[in-house]
Amino acid sequence: MNPLQTKEFTTYLEIQRTHLRITQEMFVSDIVSVRQYRRYLRGMSVIPEASLRLFANRLDMTYDRLLSHFEETKIEQKKTIHDFHNAIVNYDYKIASALRKKINRRHMILSDSQLVYAFALVLEKFQLKKLSASDTVKHISELVGYPEVLNSPSLSSATVLVVSSLMNYPEFKDQERLIERLMTYLKQTDIIYSSQIDRNYILTLFRIARYRGVQEDFQKVIELCNLGIQYSLDRMSMYMLDYFYYFKALAYHKLNDPSKYEEMVFKCYTLVHSIGTPAKVKKFKDMMEADFNVSLDEFVMDYIKTKRLGN
Repeated sequence: MNPLQTKEFTTYLEIQRTHLRITQEMFVSDIVSVRQYRRYLRGMSVIPEASLRLFANRLDMTYDRLLSHFEETKIEQKKTIHDFHNAIVNYDYKIASALRKKINRRHMILSDSQLVYAFALVLEKFQLKKLSASDTVKHISELVGYPEVLNSPSLSSATVLVVSSLMNYPEFKDQERLIERLMTYLKQTDIIYSSQIDRNYILTLFRIARYRGVQEDFQKVIELCNLGIQYSLDRMSMYMLDYFYYFKALAYHKLNDPSKYEEMVFKCYTLVHSIGTPAKVKKFKDMMEADFNVSLDEFVMDYIKTKRLGN
């Protein structure tokens, strides 16, 4: 166990101590000194296995159960904080408020969870117009240590989630350098060949594709969307697949390629109607009718008839 792992584990122990409603002095008595325990909490020292076994006894757990419960608690915390972030992103402040009551910032075990939570709070202030766009860019940059983070040999998934969001703001003026670093991240073999879905991989592709669309680099939009579509289909995931089809439809429409444009509109339409909520169906219908100047339902019916006649 290294100092960072010790810090995480001792934070977990603090959660258990709080549940017992006893002081640190009582909790660590006959195991370690309070001073040494607080060094563990700051990640300044490594906790030995012998001490962990004594803490397990104090918590009336076996050593193996202590370790497994630590992992379970990390996963539960991570899910709660990501659910909180998603609620903010979706402007669902009622759910966000309920989740906020479950979160204790002092007891967050993972630094990535701390980062995502702090990021969600910044987004919330921006959405509620308590922060300007320029101040939001400043706060997000400070959270991840931008631009120094670009020189980091590796980026965590949470860091990518936060730093890639800078592309959402026209006030951010360093897109090309950020995109160059993110593309390096996207080429990591452990992400590409993993059978597990990495939503931040897909979200990063989406953000870069959207930015290239604003630049009118439509061939690049298509390339990025193809990566996202293939990645998602290989893992049987529908996450943001509708947006990739939509972006491809926009790109082919701008490139005056009616056959491929119509195909992408049809794929987007059928996917959204298959798995989307009524609100999402309406959202995509409104977007595509405005972008392509069509009556979407009639467009799709005509497309189906044409394909049948063609066959």
